[in-house]
Amino acid sequence: MLGIMFFKSLHNRGIAMVFLFVLATVLVVTASFGVKTVHADGDVIASIVVPERVSISAGSDARDRWNALIEVRGGVVAIGSPGELITVPVAVASGWWLDSLTDPTSGITIVRGDNETVLRIPIRDAGGNDTIRVLVNTSDFIGDGWQATATINSMSIDLPTRSRDFTDVDAEVGVASVKILGAITGFPSGSSMDMSIAKVADADVLNTVSGLAAAGDLEIADIAYVVGLAKTKLDGVLGEMTLRLTVGKPWVDKHGLENVRVVRISDEGTVQTFNWVAVDPDVDPIQFNLVSPDGLSKFVIEALRKAQATPTPTLVPTEVPTATTVPPTPTLVPTVSPTATTVPPTLIAVSATSVHTATTVPASASPPISTAPSTATSTVSPTNTVVVPTNALPTAELSSTDAEEITEVASGSSCNAAIPSRSTGIGQIAFLLFPIGLIAYKNRFVSKKRK
Repeated sequence: MLGIMFFKSLHNRGIAMVFLFVLATVLVVTASFGVKTVHADGDVIASIVVPERVSISAGSDARDRWNALIEVRGGVVAIGSPGELITVPVAVASGWWLDSLTDPTSGITIVRGDNETVLRIPIRDAGGNDTIRVLVNTSDFIGDGWQATATINSMSIDLPTRSRDFTDVDAEVGVASVKILGAITGFPSGSSMDMSIAKVADADVLNTVSGLAAAGDLEIADIAYVVGLAKTKLDGVLGEMTLRLTVGKPWVDKHGLENVRVVRISDEGTVQTFNWVAVDPDVDPIQFNLVSPDGLSKFVIEALRKAQATPTPTLVPTEVPTATTVPPTPTLVPTVSPTATTVPPTLIAVSATSVHTATTVPASASPPISTAPSTATSTVSPTNTVVVPTNALPTAELSSTDAEEITEVASGSSCNAAIPSRSTGIGQIAFLLFPIGLIAYKNRFVSKKRK
């Protein structure tokens, strides 16, 4: 639509025709290479559609074995497989061979060597940069006067160096770069490839390489980056691949060259490991070349270390709160001292030589202390201690014999003595003094009567 509007705006029909021709040529060349332009979109740095055929522009420079110019008619070149024929639209004389060809438009070249001829086909993006190069090794291109034909011996692809700068996120890794060269046996219709360089490994990749390291009593110290090559319809045609990888020297020095390796993870999940053998360990970045016999997939550049012993957690017993038993506060029950009941004597016989006291103890009274000689020790219950107080002796004038007997009664040393009460009342004293007064009165009465 834009071309039609532009065409109508032009008054010079000749200029319009020239413009349309140039536009059509650009579209045909771009379509023939099948390049899908990818801008800065995530980790993908190149997206390539591998062509089944390419075009050689008319007027390209072609020369024979004598370096004489040969007419180039221009046209399509189909790319087959090893063992098949390949033809170029160059008018080489019958029986003569094509020595060289250079197409400035497409970048296709043919160069004859001592042993074989190499057809080089670059696949370019919209900016004119090579995203992939197809190398076809052939026999000599022999002309028939109209075109030149050769037999395909082998084919390979060359992915030019692609780089990604990780300086902002990991200055030790710096600029990571990848270059790939490997064998291919054909270009199926619709085949393509996406290349990515990622700093962070996804969960599946990380689990795979971690498990692989753990199997060798190792662990991942760090991952420099991951190269991803997602393929479409190329699994059956890709052969052995050589990869050239680079990583910053500070990163390698930090982890040790001997601890760096590359792990390949296939689309099916199988793994292969490659030791990192530096091309020159003293240059920065350090370059490493590896040969992958099973083609392209994901490649992880990792640093390993001995598995760190996981400290066994110290089990701290959970303290179960101990129920504190608070002893009940004892209720203070006042100790009631047993009251010794002193039963007053019911009969007192007094003679001039002794005093005999007969004691009657009621059933409810405290048990009497058994009478025993004065040398015997009475056994008293430990819970009921009876303290016998010393009572004052009467002050009346008594004979020595009477006083001694009364003292025996008061002190409890008499064999017939009863235990006096703890306190002697006035009535008790009067009761005790009454017989004494009676005796004194009797003696006085008898004395008067005798007179």
